[in-house]
Amino acid sequence: MTNIRELILEILIEVTKNNAYENLILKQVLDQYRFLSKKDRSFIKRVCDGTIERRIEIDYLLNCFSKTPVEKMDTEIANILRSAVYQILYMASVPDRAACNEAVELTKKRSQKRLAGFVNGVLRNFIRNKEHLKYPKKGEKNYLSITYSMPQWLVDQFTASYGEEKTERILEDFLSEKMTCIRCNTAKITTEELVQQLEDEGVSVFKGPYVEECFWINGYNLLSGLKTFQFLHSGCQLHADRRAGRNQRRGNDSGCLRSSRRKEPSCGRKAGEPKQGRTGAVHGREQGEA
Repeated sequence: MTNIRELILEILIEVTKNNAYENLILKQVLDQYRFLSKKDRSFIKRVCDGTIERRIEIDYLLNCFSKTPVEKMDTEIANILRSAVYQILYMASVPDRAACNEAVELTKKRSQKRLAGFVNGVLRNFIRNKEHLKYPKKGEKNYLSITYSMPQWLVDQFTASYGEEKTERILEDFLSEKMTCIRCNTAKITTEELVQQLEDEGVSVFKGPYVEECFWINGYNLLSGLKTFQFLHSGCQLHADRRAGRNQRRGNDSGCLRSSRRKEPSCGRKAGEPKQGRTGAVHGREQGEA
């Protein structure tokens, strides 16, 4: 039986230790494990995306509960703790106890039995105090960097260009939920036909606000696994706009269906507030993935 948390750990190690691109290594793993259920695939994607996205914030919080700084921890232990803290803070569907226990068991499985007690202690202490986490106060140098998990050098550049108030709005938007935006090539299929075919496959489709043939979609498992996508695949282009670096995956330039990450109204919470259940949204948040 495939241990999905061990797959998550392998992905995080590749990204944090070997400087792999998260979107590429994640796609590689999901392609390799196509037999996994939609729920498991979505869980893997959400935890990997969220842990990387919130890494600066999570490392700051871990350093508040561990005598050993994160940067001095073994790579495996650091990433086991990071992914567990992400689940505790941002995934209402995962009980705190389960996140802790799974992290401890994974530590033992990875030949780190002597550190299982350390992982257990840090996470249990974190869980006991999670409603009273202390973040930098507004106006402090590292407030924006920690609260919105953004490198300080980038915060400094944004602040110099846009001012602190506008920079905070920008950073808050970076962390908002994302859906996938597709554009239909009407030379290949009508928008009505495309919408109908996608809805017949159980995909949620929402009209885009600016371009007539553009739509937002979510609620699917794998974009390339959709029959509609496969039918039009001979001339389609897929690229994903990501917050960091705008990494792109491209296909045939004659494209009939094009997709791009775009935001939906934010349903995120401010740092330090109690987590709330979330639904939908293709940022891996327990539904679809691209």
